[in-house]
Amino acid sequence: GVLLDDGRSLPARVVLLATGVAPPPLFAASGLSTRTGNGTHGGPNGGTGDGSGGGLAVNAHLQSIAHPDLFGGGDCIQFTPGPLPRVGVHAVRQGLVLAANLGIRLDAHAARPSGQRLLAPYIPRPGHLLVLDTGAGTGVLHRPLGGGALCFGGRLAFLIKRAIDTRFMRSHLPPDGVRPGECPWDGQA
Repeated sequence: GVLLDDGRSLPARVVLLATGVAPPPLFAASGLSTRTGNGTHGGPNGGTGDGSGGGLAVNAHLQSIAHPDLFGGGDCIQFTPGPLPRVGVHAVRQGLVLAANLGIRLDAHAARPSGQRLLAPYIPRPGHLLVLDTGAGTGVLHRPLGGGALCFGGRLAFLIKRAIDTRFMRSHLPPDGVRPGECPWDGQA
């Protein structure tokens, strides 16, 4: 159960502590342009002045709005085209956009004859699936559907999460595979 400050106790079979995620204080302390989740601009030193520490303010290309050579993604940014929930699905999907845009920016600096390619935008997809592993082979699944949501917990939610995570990890293994217990990146230069 849960014990409240006033001494009352609320019975519960499962308690989830969902405090959320926030960007590291590095950005607020760095003097870089930051924004908080509510869209306010950083203070004179890049912070918000309220101790909350904003995320690196980036445009649709995941590029700092103040420093075009700086890119960011995931929980450490504030996506200025519109707020994004701080969920892993955005960080994963932003990875390909970040890799492409970093390559384009590096090509531009190296004056390579690849031509001036345009930076790719990150386009968030609505209705992302959220699955939380709650331990002991159980989970909680949530997916927005129209005006409502599909939400359930238990073993099936955990198995869905396991299948998604396993497929994702396998897609990043070397083509020749690995032996059990072997890290696929060991020994590579």
